[in-house]
Amino acid sequence: MELERIICPLCQHPSSRPLFVHAEEQHVRCAGCGLIYVNPRQPRQEIESFYEEEYYALGQKIDYDARVGFFAGVAARIEALVPPGRLLDIGCGYGQFLLACRQRGWQVAGVELGGPACVRARAQGLEVFHGTLTQAGYAENSFDVVTLWNVLDHLVDPLGEVRQVLRVLRPGGLIYFRVPNAAFHLRAKRVLRLLAYLGVRDVTTFHLISLNAGTARRLLETAGFGAVRVENSPLSAVNPWSAQRAHRARLISLLKGGVQLGVAAGALLSGGRWLWAPAIEVQGRKEGRA
Repeated sequence: MELERIICPLCQHPSSRPLFVHAEEQHVRCAGCGLIYVNPRQPRQEIESFYEEEYYALGQKIDYDARVGFFAGVAARIEALVPPGRLLDIGCGYGQFLLACRQRGWQVAGVELGGPACVRARAQGLEVFHGTLTQAGYAENSFDVVTLWNVLDHLVDPLGEVRQVLRVLRPGGLIYFRVPNAAFHLRAKRVLRLLAYLGVRDVTTFHLISLNAGTARRLLETAGFGAVRVENSPLSAVNPWSAQRAHRARLISLLKGGVQLGVAAGALLSGGRWLWAPAIEVQGRKEGRA
């Protein structure tokens, strides 16, 4: 398959410099805004076809049960900002987050590119559109909240997607998303390279784009959002090394607890400037009054 060279999907700067190869893909850093992205990459049609037809069919090892507690927690964090209303989850997968919100009194809908995931979500009585947000054709000002959980980093056109989110949100509405934190994973990759001789596997996360606090903020502000805020995201119970033995699982749990304490201390001491967690949560508001 022939790869295509692209300009920065955030600021459209034509220049970048190579950083590293991850999962057989070349990742570069934009010379304009600093965004890390895959370049060259597969054509858009091939990328979207993979998520529509193969991602779930191949049995991706996604431990959704381990995220139940996380989803409940994030629903509570959203409700501290917006009372229950109409919520759209983009890339909703099997619908676990939608189910958690519906139980809390939200009117929920989802958008999902993967066919098998749509079937499973609809079987639970959820309203889920099979396709993209643009294809869904929702009217302007339709939702109070739009969420994307570890989705934006997989998209070919993240800026275009966020602009579509702005369109379907009501004035004063909230976008709330979570992505891997590129600042953390870059540092972790350097450490794991040193430990590779011990057989420690590289579990860092890099997809089509990799956002840090600065580029995540720029993404929302470029799309037209205000009141942008970026915070460390709590760690979920997902085990990146898939440790089966009880003592290894306990060790990893302790390690994750230590990381959580460390990033919380850094954020507190820096007044929120040091965001070192493996993932960040980002929020922004559509201007105007509801």
